[in-house]
Formats: sequence, structure tokens, C-alpha cells
Amino acid sequence: MKHGRADDATKEMAALYALGALTPLEAAAFDRHLADGCDTCRTELRAFDSVVADLGLGAPQTEPPSGLRERLLSSIDSGRHADPAPAASADTKPPLLTIRADEGEWMAAAEGVFVKTLFADEASGTVTTMVKMSPGARLPMHRHLGIEQCLMLDGDFHVNDQVFHKGDYHCAKEGSLHETLFTETGALFLIVSQHGFEVVDTI
Repeated sequence: MKHGRADDATKEMAALYALGALTPLEAAAFDRHLADGCDTCRTELRAFDSVVADLGLGAPQTEPPSGLRERLLSSIDSGRHADPAPAASADTKPPLLTIRADEGEWMAAAEGVFVKTLFADEASGTVTTMVKMSPGARLPMHRHLGIEQCLMLDGDFHVNDQVFHKGDYHCAKEGSLHETLFTETGALFLIVSQHGFEVVDTI
């Protein structure tokens, strides 16, 4: 789907892509979206690319002030003995996030494979994603860089020598390898992953 204008979600996706902060599936989906001819996203990406290229040149070189090291070490040491931060009051509760079934944007990640990002936690590197596969679609062999959890919501999903259906749960540990991944009738599943994965051409 091409965008007529750059909304907040479009700008955020372009910025994360330029910074290299998207998961492999998300980056592949954005690549395909650009290849489909979305001029709006391409323009946003060019703008962020120039900003990212200048980040390393933005701060002038300067000598740290005298005594900085001692003050820093003293601050770290005093922080070890500080009282824990008070719990958040009722007026400062963190915001809640809700995404309805018909909300969010599905992006093509590969032939017959579509992804929709629900939430990304930068602190932990955890990303929650919905994946939808058309009948006969496949995913490339890949190795996990962190824990990945999968909950089947519909259809069938063949992973290595196992077949998963609605309600089945699968967990891939860090360093594990998914060699064969395909669906016969189509699949819909939820992925919660840490640090993504790397595509492997050969074992």
C-alpha cells in the first residue's frame, strides 16, 4: 500500500530503518514496500539517511573538564547506596497500548509473507509481531540471536520436522536454527522475539 502522506507511523518506520533498528523481517518488509514504489516513504528515508550520516559529525571534539572522572566515579558509588525510586503514583501510570484487529499496517516481508509490528521495546530488544503467510509461502532458513516465542493463531506451520496448528506454542532458544519453514494452507501466528535473527544460506 502506497502512502499519500507521511503520518507518524510512516516517519517512525523510516527513521528506524535508517538507524538499522528494525528486525530482519521488518527491514525486509520495508524494502519490499519501497520497491513497490512508495515515493512518500522513499522521501522520508532520504531525509533520515542524511541525518544519520551526520550524527557522528554533530558533536565537536573537546577535552573533558578537569575532575570529571572523579565526580563520575563518586556519583556511581553514591548511587549504589541510594534509596530505591518511589513507585509511580496513580497520576503517573505508564500509558496503555491497544491495537485492534483491523488496525496497524501489514507489510510484505517475502513472497506471500506479511508482518505487522505490534510493539517494540528498545530497552530489552523485544519485538512483538504478527505474521501472516499465504498458502504455500516459505520463510528462509535462519539462526536466532535471542529467544523467539511463537503462538499459532490459525492455519498450519511446518517448522523443521514439526507441524503446528491453532493454539500450539513453539520456543526457539538463542543460537537455535530453523531450517525448514513453510505453510500448506496458510498461517497466522504471533511472534515475540529478542534481538531478531540472521538468515543462513547453508548450515
